[in-house]
Parts: sequence; C-alpha cells; structure tokens
Amino acid sequence: DLAEKSLVGIYLIQDGVFRYGNPRFTEIFGYTLEEVTDKMGPEHMVFYEDWPEVRENISRRIVGTADSIHYEFRGITKNREVINVEVYGSRTIYRNRPAVIGTLLDITNRKKMEKLLIETEEKYRDIFENAVEGIFQATVKGTFIVANQALVKMLGYHSADELKTSVAYR
Repeated sequence: DLAEKSLVGIYLIQDGVFRYGNPRFTEIFGYTLEEVTDKMGPEHMVFYEDWPEVRENISRRIVGTADSIHYEFRGITKNREVINVEVYGSRTIYRNRPAVIGTLLDITNRKKMEKLLIETEEKYRDIFENAVEGIFQATVKGTFIVANQALVKMLGYHSADELKTSVAYR
C-alpha cells in the first residue's frame, strides 16, 4: 500500500526490464502498468542523449560497483514529450538475482523555474550593470552593499569596492 499510493515513482529493474513500477511511476511516463511490467526497459523512457549515462549507472549498481546513486536525466513520455527526472536508486537482490530498485521524481516544473530564475537574474544584472543612472543598494544604516559602475564614476571612484569601503555613514 505504501508503494502503490506513493507520490513518487517507484521502480524495480532486473534483466533489462521493469519488473515493477508503481502507479505514479507509470503515470509520470504516460503508460499503464500492463504496458510496462516485464515488457519495457529503461531505454524506452530515457532521452537518447542521456541513455549512455543511465545505462552505465544501472550497470554499476547491478554489478555492485555502486550500491546507490542519485542523479538527474531527461526522460521521454509515451507521447514523446521530454521531461526532467531525478532518481535515487540502489542495488538489491530480487528473486535471488541482482536488480535495481529506486524512486523517481518528475522535476520538469522545478527545472523550468530554475531556468526562469537564472534568466531573470541575468536580465536584472544586465540592467543594473549597463544603466547610465547611478544605482545602489544600501543597508538601513547607509552602508553600500552594491553599486553599479555609473554611480562609481559619478562619485569619482575607480571601483565599487573602493566606493563601498570609502563611504560609510556614522
């Protein structure tokens, strides 16, 4: 019941196929349990450019050179949509043979938000650094935290660091 109602995907890989996938695992990729169990392997759900790394990580766990691994890769859904996933997988023994058991999270939205945050930060930095107006940020006591090059030049300093160390309100 714990695995079947989990909010993360849970899987077991053995002999190159999924021996088990909980409902969330198959939902992430858009398949049914019947389509996946004992019929499909990880290569069917991994973006082709990421497959060599994923194959190597599975192999390392199967042969025992890595007991557990945590990494990210791009997956492919049934309808050919590229998603980002994060996996935590460990070596195990299933029916007296080595296997990989793990959890999988769909982190596509998180990756999109991280990209948006980086783009926003770059845009802000570009505006700040290239503005012709003097822009600064200071503490409530008046100590400069940051100043753009326009303000530095307006006040006759050579660098923002020189400005920050030279000007202090008392």
